[in-house]
Amino acid sequence: MIQVRCNSIKTTSHHFVVTVSVEELIQAFGVLLVPSSRLDQFQELGAVRDQRFLPTSVRFRIRMDEREAVQVWRLHPGEGLKLEHILAPYAKQDHLVLRVLSAGLNRRDAWMLQGRYPLALGTSFVPGADVVALDPSGNRVLLNPGMNWESGENMPFSFKVLGEPGAPGGFARLIQVHRSRVHSVPEHLNAIQAAALPLAGLTAYRVLFSRARIEPGQNVLITGIGGGVAGIAAQVAVAAGCNVFVTTSTQVKIDKAKSLLGVLDGVLYGNEDWPELISAKLDATGFDVVVDGSGGDAVKDYLQLLANGGKLVIYGLTAGRMKQKRIELAPIVFRNLSIMGSTMGSDKEFKDMLEFVSKHRIVPIIDAVYDFEHLPEAMDRMLAASSFGKVCIQMNSSRL
Repeated sequence: MIQVRCNSIKTTSHHFVVTVSVEELIQAFGVLLVPSSRLDQFQELGAVRDQRFLPTSVRFRIRMDEREAVQVWRLHPGEGLKLEHILAPYAKQDHLVLRVLSAGLNRRDAWMLQGRYPLALGTSFVPGADVVALDPSGNRVLLNPGMNWESGENMPFSFKVLGEPGAPGGFARLIQVHRSRVHSVPEHLNAIQAAALPLAGLTAYRVLFSRARIEPGQNVLITGIGGGVAGIAAQVAVAAGCNVFVTTSTQVKIDKAKSLLGVLDGVLYGNEDWPELISAKLDATGFDVVVDGSGGDAVKDYLQLLANGGKLVIYGLTAGRMKQKRIELAPIVFRNLSIMGSTMGSDKEFKDMLEFVSKHRIVPIIDAVYDFEHLPEAMDRMLAASSFGKVCIQMNSSRL
């Protein structure tokens, strides 16, 4: 750190006026840097040190930083989440600084915390991809968490997601985002329900419409019901006129899926014969679409459950890699099966998703809501086996 002794400091309503001797600057930096408009009044001190060409002192006018200190949850790789205070962000060109109302949690956040996220994190950052906030006019808005993907089928290499290094997320009192990320909250949703929508809703919409291209009357199997994406995918598929079945870990979750999401039935994936049990519930020879967020060895079962021409779309890998890596290609070829991957979606798909949710008045299922200060407890609840729906945090309950 370079220290320079000041001759005097005066304050105005918004500025400090600091007077520093030129000799102090010379000793500190070896050269005095001046505006190009005044170069004719000075000599470059690195070459000529003739005091006749120099003033005895220089005054600097420094604007006081009047930004408020705001709370954020910062994730430090290898250390965990820490509640910290930082200066409020400036509104850069074409950006807005928004006051956060609520934020939704995702498995992605937990993977980052556990060091399991597939991208290198490197430095500390503020996580949180699902955000509802107040705009400068006091309107409730929600944010599209995807960046650099306007439209098109294929995800660009420059695609980023809110809540990772270089893109501070919503686990904060204030957030700065580009204007293009801001959308109105669907009128039928409150701030907590809306915070459950962005990442999960976008992922589910792309899986079902852009990848699987579902049609009314099709049989759709959604695995692992209880999580955020699976729940919204079930609601969207039901609203689109599909016959939806699910797999999950407990009978309680099957009952909730039937009563809250509108699915027809489900089975427990813990039973060894679950593929036969789910097939017995169908009035057809197989599923037109299987939507899966876990991967792992169950992929072989999903392929066997597909009807001819069926599609398996995988959006997550919570079960990890396949231990039995052999998949028979002959059934895929002769039965015209498709295996597809899917990651979030484009700006166009986000807008289409919001229109679909508004048209069908879809309300995401909320498992639990925690105050901002209790984010670690909220993270634990999201990972609990008994959770069903989204876990969210709230900032100011009076504006929800």
